Amino acid sequence: MRDADTRDMRRRRAELRTTVLCLGRLLGWGSRDVIAFAEAVTDRPWRRCGCAEFERVVEEYWAIGRVIEEKRARQRELDRIEGKGEHRVAAR
Repeated sequence: MRDADTRDMRRRRAELRTTVLCLGRLLGWGSRDVIAFAEAVTDRPWRRCGCAEFERVVEEYWAIGRVIEEKRARQRELDRIEGKGEHRVAAR
């Protein structure tokens, strides 16, 4: 492998690692929680995770995000059905 290829892979791995940590923070997780999650998803120690493993973790975050959004949509629909969130003026 050429030196440039090695540098590109290292740079990509570092970018993905940062992405994984940032996405975890958006969920309110600390670094230790993010690392534990990544290790559970990949079945590899954090230090041994490469691009493929970090990409798998990002995919899991997307799955979590989809579930959260689906729950929000269901709650908005329930609120709409129950009349919550509407500002009604009482008839006099």
